[in-house]
Amino acid sequence: MTPAIVPGSLYLQHHLEIAVRQHVLYTVRRITIGFMIVLTIGAILLSFAGCTTSGTQVSRAQSQQFKPGVTTEQDVVAVLGQPQTEMDAPDGHWLIYTGMRARVKATSFIPLVGLFAGGAHSELDSVKFCFGSDGKLTHVDNSHYSADAHAGL
Repeated sequence: MTPAIVPGSLYLQHHLEIAVRQHVLYTVRRITIGFMIVLTIGAILLSFAGCTTSGTQVSRAQSQQFKPGVTTEQDVVAVLGQPQTEMDAPDGHWLIYTGMRARVKATSFIPLVGLFAGGAHSELDSVKFCFGSDGKLTHVDNSHYSADAHAGL
């Protein structure tokens, strides 16, 4: 017994297959886009999770705006805030601003991979403003230190 061919059944079957295919493609696209959004947000959050700063970050350009023989201690403190360290030295008075940045490498957060490829990068900037007995700036010393710490077995 052969099945009866109903007029239009092939037409309906063809359009049903197309509709199912389109629905599957639409669902796959939505899942893919959702997955990409989750990955992007995760990467952004992960990049912030491993960063830290402390102290006062003073750039070389900022330190060069202060002119020897003209700038006073009050001028520096008014622009940069209170220093981390103040010292009386034989050649005058020092204001020392120190800023530290550390960033944990993203690979540190990957299970097992972090054991071999993890680590951190840190930078320390120090700016020393030296003032003479007259309270005027005599010179500025900028120091920059950079270090990488590697994890590994």
